[in-house]
Amino acid sequence: MTEDPIRDEPAGDRAALERLHRWGGDALRTQIVEMFLARAPDQIAAALAAAERGDAEEVRKVAHTLKSSAGQLGALPLQRLCQDAERRAEAGEVAPLVPLAHALRAELERYRAWLYDPAGGGM
Repeated sequence: MTEDPIRDEPAGDRAALERLHRWGGDALRTQIVEMFLARAPDQIAAALAAAERGDAEEVRKVAHTLKSSAGQLGALPLQRLCQDAERRAEAGEVAPLVPLAHALRAELERYRAWLYDPAGGGM
């Protein structure tokens, strides 16, 4: 057993991408995923900056927004990290927010790699 349970599971849920495909076809699915991948790094950078200055409320807002998008796109480990950041920010736990923001960045990159891996998301 490893220390990081998130790393022991796939970065994404293929069924979520398939639902998007059924709903809007390849073009819409690709557009939504690419929009998420374009915006998420800036959102995570904003969360990191807020965490570094001790602004738990801003971290909470960003984590909440990112959590919803990640869930819709099947980035379930990322969604759970966002949920953890949101919960800790709501509780005023500032100290863990910087490491969590770094974990969000790493998990986003893991999701991106999974998306474009034919054995993963297959985009």
